[in-house]
Amino acid sequence: MRMGRMNNPAGRLSKEIAQTAALGFDYLELTLEPPKAASHGLRPRQVRRELDDAELGVVGHTAFYLPITDPFPRVRQAAVDQLRADLDFFAAIGCPVCTVHAHRGVSVGHTEVDRLKLQADSFARLTEHGDGLGVQVLLENTIGFCGDPDRLAQYLFEPLPSLGLTLDVAHAGLGVAKNRTPRFLELLGCRLRHVHISDNDTQSDLHQPLGTCRLPLKQLVQQVRATGYDAGFTLEVFGTYPEYVEVSRQLLARWWADG
Repeated sequence: MRMGRMNNPAGRLSKEIAQTAALGFDYLELTLEPPKAASHGLRPRQVRRELDDAELGVVGHTAFYLPITDPFPRVRQAAVDQLRADLDFFAAIGCPVCTVHAHRGVSVGHTEVDRLKLQADSFARLTEHGDGLGVQVLLENTIGFCGDPDRLAQYLFEPLPSLGLTLDVAHAGLGVAKNRTPRFLELLGCRLRHVHISDNDTQSDLHQPLGTCRLPLKQLVQQVRATGYDAGFTLEVFGTYPEYVEVSRQLLARWWADG
């Protein structure tokens, strides 16, 4: 099992890369977002060189707010075009996977099924583009119907055989009586390519250090391991002090070993 950290897109990327290596992580989860990490403002060769110098692997991540389920076709197309450009960047630096968030869209006058179908159309175009580049597109579960494993399986994964899953175990516990991680693993474990982990109070996506809130994270980590998964866990612990990240990294390693 490998552990990674996501860059802060408001920070200078070269500094984020160096800090990730200094904290002892195996890879950087590179999120391509403004103001300082948008794909149009970065040079692929320089980023690749800095990653190599830091001896870090890389996985891809994109802005969570891009409106890929917008009911206006031209707005939706603009979001897809931006994500295609991000996929081009990831291909240029040799990044094998890219996470795109499930998107809730506009609720007024549009059923959940309507919005899932619009989303599926965007993901179909993205997976086709990514497949041509050798970059697998991964869907990240969010909340509500965009975090419902049964609906995501039916409307997105079944029609899109190359779509992979980034399982956010913290998102899977938001606003539900029971964390949805086991159901994701049951339905889509064969599509699991990446995992995000942080802690929260089950009501808000707080990105807190592991073990500080209400999620049964040790149990969830061991459930993931029981599937045979042995790839990356990204610690999405966003705080002021690097000590929180280090303690979270130690806990994750212990929970994995105990499984």
